[in-house]
Amino acid sequence: MEWPKRELPKLKLSPGAFRILNYLYGTTVSRADISHALGFNPGTVTRAVNELMAAGLIEQLGPRASSGGRPAILLRVNPDYGYVIGVDIGGYTVKIGICNFAGEVVYHVKYPSRSFMPEQLPELVTKVMAERKGRCIGIGVGISGMVTENGHTVFCPNLKGWDDLPITDMLAEATGRPVFLDTSARALAQAETWFGSPNKETDLIYVSVGYSIGAGILISGRVFRGSTGFAGELGHITVTDDMPGLRCTCGNEGCLELIAPLGMIAYSTAQRLMKENGVYSPLRIQVSKLLPTDRPVEEQNRALWLLLQEKPELIQNAAAQGDKIVLPVIGEVAYHLGVAVANMANLFSPRLVVLGGGTLAALPILVDEVMRVVRARTVSPIQKFMEVRPTALGETGPIIGAGTLVFEQLLQRHNYPPTPPHES
Repeated sequence: MEWPKRELPKLKLSPGAFRILNYLYGTTVSRADISHALGFNPGTVTRAVNELMAAGLIEQLGPRASSGGRPAILLRVNPDYGYVIGVDIGGYTVKIGICNFAGEVVYHVKYPSRSFMPEQLPELVTKVMAERKGRCIGIGVGISGMVTENGHTVFCPNLKGWDDLPITDMLAEATGRPVFLDTSARALAQAETWFGSPNKETDLIYVSVGYSIGAGILISGRVFRGSTGFAGELGHITVTDDMPGLRCTCGNEGCLELIAPLGMIAYSTAQRLMKENGVYSPLRIQVSKLLPTDRPVEEQNRALWLLLQEKPELIQNAAAQGDKIVLPVIGEVAYHLGVAVANMANLFSPRLVVLGGGTLAALPILVDEVMRVVRARTVSPIQKFMEVRPTALGETGPIIGAGTLVFEQLLQRHNYPPTPPHES
């Protein structure tokens, strides 16, 4: 099937087939499973499955293992129907990857953000496209910043040179493919409901803590954007008055981004390590083996800060050993971040809160503490029905998230939800 290059293909499917195709993402199930999950009668399922197989969108696998009776034939999304490109532009790295039609990352590359120029992006995306034979359906881009719905960046305080750029136009012109742009946190929120949630939750909050902090909010499967389109700037809520004179990249004081990203955790840890000489610290022992101690104080401070950013496992391992320098830092960060997330939970009452991003991936002990604070600070009638967990998407999650922006438009999940509404 061919389609205009800058447009998505028009899938001519019945509403039932759309619902089933959306349900099949992230899972492998039988016809009976589909009937039970979606409330469709067996005849409706059979007709819709035949429709999807005829279009090449799904395929049959072998029978499910069975201890008796006729084994059920399993179905899944056809990974070779086409592919999408996922691009994630973050504070530390720019990732570009290929997702097959089932949402699996089959190829990816990454570049350091500090030396990456926006004008490089079209050429590098085109190079990645050349790595895969078949149909490129579209390109999704997630970025750490504020974006408009027509594909422009507006304000990217942690990404030098990325403000006010027509990213979708740049990439569409270079590749001839449709391009969709959103914040990384929103893209990841959608990816969690597509690929990370067995229950395919449609009311969730994804909190991304990396170089910066953002939140993606889904309400009944739709992204909540607010009246201006900029909702979800969790990193720029004010959480403290104890840092006078220290300004966030947004220009404000006391922002969560001055406390919780990895760079700030490394900075706080380095400061305490330099000042509190008499405190038990396995981290101090490890650091002394890696850094010379005969440098001037300012130079030593900076070297220590950079080391802890580059090797966050030093912080994680020290915390696990009860380090009395590190644990108070982790506790303070977990408190501020956990309270901020709990405030969001109390406002939006999600079924699921997902914690992700590079900082939390590097510091599992911080994830545990944040989850504890979130549960303690969320009002009990909401907390009773709310799950809080780390992301299930893994290291390539940001690429999957960006790719999901294409799937979301192609399969119109907002019109054809993969599950029935929650019972009240």
